[in-house]
Amino acid sequence: DGFYGAQDYFDETIIISNSINNDPTARFLKKAFTVIDYYQDGVITDLIAKQDAYGDKKDMKLLCLFADDILGTNMKRNNELSFLATRFRHKNIGLMAVFVQNFKSADTILRNNSTDVFVFKQTNNKQLQQVAEEYCSMFGSINKFYDVYKRATKKKYDFLYLKVQEGKALRSFEEVI
Repeated sequence: DGFYGAQDYFDETIIISNSINNDPTARFLKKAFTVIDYYQDGVITDLIAKQDAYGDKKDMKLLCLFADDILGTNMKRNNELSFLATRFRHKNIGLMAVFVQNFKSADTILRNNSTDVFVFKQTNNKQLQQVAEEYCSMFGSINKFYDVYKRATKKKYDFLYLKVQEGKALRSFEEVI
């Protein structure tokens, strides 16, 4: 009950995660939400078909979709998840989040349709460089991106939050940088 109020906001929250069964703390997520512990394109096809069966968008369930740790497994260019990123709003998916550990493993279509990006403290400089190259234009230069990133991730557990469409960067959700 009361898992951050998400049960009250969305009609259904769906988590697709290949690794959810490896984390004992995920039992709370599995109890509160619909969990699919594997990914293949058919999962997205089924999800869209269920939404389409309601008819008009106004009659569809309001969904939240989390895809965690699925890139790289059965993933190919132009996969259904990436395609869904271009039209999820039309299927009454109010929130679609894709969590990746390897930035470039996310298809270009997925990256180009991202409205909000969270960058946590990186121990792999190559991964950070890929993110910096993708979003440095928001700041005028790659060095300015790195400065903003360092300010945002100075404290443990803080992260850089990019509101891409607005051109804003925040430290966590708290401070505009």
